[in-house]
Amino acid sequence: MLNEVLTIHNKRILEATQGKARKCCTYIIARAFKILILIRKLHEDLMLDFNDELERLGQLISENDYLMKTAIQNGFDVNWLLRVDTPEDIEQIHKDIRSQGYLTGRTYLRTSNYIRKV
Repeated sequence: MLNEVLTIHNKRILEATQGKARKCCTYIIARAFKILILIRKLHEDLMLDFNDELERLGQLISENDYLMKTAIQNGFDVNWLLRVDTPEDIEQIHKDIRSQGYLTGRTYLRTSNYIRKV
């Protein structure tokens, strides 16, 4: 479902204001984290069924500057999706990042490089 949303709305995210884009991108990156955590909990044979979709999600995220910057700022490595190589301690990584206040709508990172350069 996340792939479909990004396929349709990736351009709209880039055209949105910085605040709206940040909120949406944070949500998408948080969902990608949760997807990886849930897939990691599955049996290894079942994980193979998701490889193509994970690679597609990684490609869609990498095509969007806002999403890439949000992923980097929130400690999400897009290569986990592109290479379909999820770390074994992904759940602990997620907990640590959340405990630091990231991946929530309340965290507002004010960085000058977040603004998309046209």
